[in-house]
Amino acid sequence: MIRTKVILVLLVFLAVAMGHEGERLPSSGWTVGFRLYQAEGFDSMPVRVIGVKSEGDKGLTGVELRNRSSKPVSSIRIGWYVSTEGGPGTILAQGETPLLSASLHADESAQFSIPPVSLAKILKPIMKGNTLRGDFSIQVAVTEIVYEDGPSWKFSQPANVAQIKVHYAHAPQGGCGQVCRWIAGVGYVCESVQQNVRCIVFGESCIVESCESGGN
Repeated sequence: MIRTKVILVLLVFLAVAMGHEGERLPSSGWTVGFRLYQAEGFDSMPVRVIGVKSEGDKGLTGVELRNRSSKPVSSIRIGWYVSTEGGPGTILAQGETPLLSASLHADESAQFSIPPVSLAKILKPIMKGNTLRGDFSIQVAVTEIVYEDGPSWKFSQPANVAQIKVHYAHAPQGGCGQVCRWIAGVGYVCESVQQNVRCIVFGESCIVESCESGGN
């Protein structure tokens, strides 16, 4: 049974992570989909993101993680990479949360709430003046890990985020092959993708999660 844990952070970190709270994106002309990171370096990650929760304009608000290492983890940093949906994987913008407290035992999966990272904060860098047009993808990954015994691991930043072909242990289950897409002025829809993930919409929030038992 996956245990739900809440990441505790200092208020100063919360203010940094939420940034751009008062800013607004254009009301139409763009869409954005959240995805699990499955690009360059995916296979070497000791802790993987196997679920992403987003809440409309609030953006990224939670993750589900899988510790594939043999050591317990005490802190993590979450990163995101923006690219054009269906494009060559060119990174248009990227960012990271502060280092967050996250107790995660070896070979364990758990859900975490994180200080919201708004869509404005994520997408503002790719706006042209007051205009934002196009369909975009946001891949979410763990970019830094601190183990309980002291050593740390950092992700080597990719040059490109074109998704690699992933070989799953099991065939895709019913309802898989979809991710969340936020359409400005409309809301969430589930769109088909070549990825073994499922999309679950709850009103103004959406979860995309791995269909693999125990995570990928």
